[in-house]
Amino acid sequence: MLAALDTSTKYAGVALYDERGPLAELNWLAGSNHTRQLLPNLESLLRAQGATVQDLRVVAVALGPGSFNGLRVALSTAKGLCLGLGVPLVTVGTLAATAFAQRLGGVPICATVDAGRGQLYGALFDPRGETWPATGISGVRPLPELLASLDGPTIFCGELGAAGAALVTESLGRAAAVAGLGAGLRRAACLAELGWRRWQDGEVADPATAQAIYVQRPPLPSPASPA
Repeated sequence: MLAALDTSTKYAGVALYDERGPLAELNWLAGSNHTRQLLPNLESLLRAQGATVQDLRVVAVALGPGSFNGLRVALSTAKGLCLGLGVPLVTVGTLAATAFAQRLGGVPICATVDAGRGQLYGALFDPRGETWPATGISGVRPLPELLASLDGPTIFCGELGAAGAALVTESLGRAAAVAGLGAGLRRAACLAELGWRRWQDGEVADPATAQAIYVQRPPLPSPASPA
């Protein structure tokens, strides 16, 4: 059994997966409560399957980009499980997991994750690519700048919000298809399926050295107030 963990942003998720496919999934608005909520939700899914962490054979984790604090929660939890249980670790990019649910659309997929301060992490994926390599956009930029980089029909998904979805439609018209606010958010089951595929292909990471994909530098601490 594989457990998939994702605390990349304010949206978090956990899922269980085996050779039959998805077994259980939970996606929720975690805010900044990843540390308090992640393990209890994983344990809840395991109990629903009559299983415990001892039944896990592999752990998959969303590696980013995303929030600095959020990414560390899932990654440190995944590392602890893998080292404690002696099972493999598989890493999947957060944007790849976001795009995966839209792969049957037949056109490039622009997956986005909120980067804060009015900016987005974005990457363009080819739906024909089994390993989901980014084909165009990467990095962090405001939505208007990201839209200006596109050429041709594109499916948008991820953390656009209602205002962002409206801007995509206004800017690109019929060249853009925007997944609904529910359908467009990443799902832990997609992370689990990608993680299972990579594990079956022997693509495992070293729990001791795996690092999150931050893209941006961490924010500097606020200066201390004068005494």
